[in-house]
Amino acid sequence: MSPYLYQILAIAASFVISLACVPLAMRLAFKIGAVDRPDERKVHSRVMPRLGGLAIFMAFFCGHGCLYPTGRSDAGAVNWRRRYIPGGHH
Repeated sequence: MSPYLYQILAIAASFVISLACVPLAMRLAFKIGAVDRPDERKVHSRVMPRLGGLAIFMAFFCGHGCLYPTGRSDAGAVNWRRRYIPGGHH
């Protein structure tokens, strides 16, 4: 396969996953109380959910997984540990 196809797939997967996960993260934030309430120091004037970053994080790593496809089922977890966890080279 062309390397450009993997890049397009990664971007498309990240986009779709973020579109699906951001509203879910917003609902979850309101449900568990992970919200930022306005006060005199805040710019926003209404309650804002604080879990949107979690959805973006998930979309990024799912898209990143599309860029590094492997034939081994456990290779993704091993590569993830090596790249993102300090000392994860076991």
